[in-house]
Amino acid sequence: MVREPAPTYSINRPPEITSLHFMPRRAAPGERVQAVGMARDPDGDPIRLQYTWTVAGRRVLADGPEITVPESAAGRGVQMDVQVEVVASDGESESQPMTARFPVANRPPRITSLEIETVDATGESGDEPHWLVRASVEEPDGHETRVDYEWIVNGEVVQRGSDLFARSRVRRMDEVRVRATAFDGESRSPALESASIVIGNTPPRIVSAPPGLDPSGTFQYAPQVEDDDDDSHFGFDLVEGPSGMQIDERTGELSWTPSVADVGSHPVEIAVSDSLGGRSGQKFELTVVSEPPVPAARP
Repeated sequence: MVREPAPTYSINRPPEITSLHFMPRRAAPGERVQAVGMARDPDGDPIRLQYTWTVAGRRVLADGPEITVPESAAGRGVQMDVQVEVVASDGESESQPMTARFPVANRPPRITSLEIETVDATGESGDEPHWLVRASVEEPDGHETRVDYEWIVNGEVVQRGSDLFARSRVRRMDEVRVRATAFDGESRSPALESASIVIGNTPPRIVSAPPGLDPSGTFQYAPQVEDDDDDSHFGFDLVEGPSGMQIDERTGELSWTPSVADVGSHPVEIAVSDSLGGRSGQKFELTVVSEPPVPAARP
């Protein structure tokens, strides 16, 4: 009698995951990321990989090897991460899970606009006129940002850091721009430059106050003029004044000797101009009273 061989039974061995990594190795919210897993089965059985994704510890509804990093992964100033757990199955047995994670990439801030305005006084700089730049910044991840400024005059950086720039540092026909970048502690925004400001002519201005009639009953006034462009040659004219009042067109000196018929108030307006047409004026009233002037006391 021939005996049949005893039946043999094979034991299925579970597959094994050999490696797991991401492509790319880091992604920002809104970007695609793929988990690349490698596995082997000692029995040569076909293998299927199963993926479980979590973002900041919360399950994401995705079971394939790719996801789009959700906007919620940015948090609000909090660093979050993406994790994938992969299990290999041969239909009968499953491998031990393997996990991998990466921090969500920081998205840099962006400066959307620059506005420059003139301020006449600041707490730090007294009464000197300044330019003030204001930057509008978008920070998609909610981080605090710092904006750094560079003031550029005629193509050369002359000041860094401050959002204030003294107007006294530029002269007529200078070209001024400001360049700004925003920094969130990790990433810096692309630089944004303002439109150019070409410094025009600044009109001269009269900074003195006129006197009244002197003790002899005569009016004499030599106006003092300041000019931000350092011009030194000016022209003067009398726009309005009482009959007989005269002005020196070169120095601006006013002179007038009123008569009894001139008793009352008289509006006066003088104007000063520079060689490029910059012009400003000064208005005041001159009062003549009927009483004779009191002679000045002699020592």
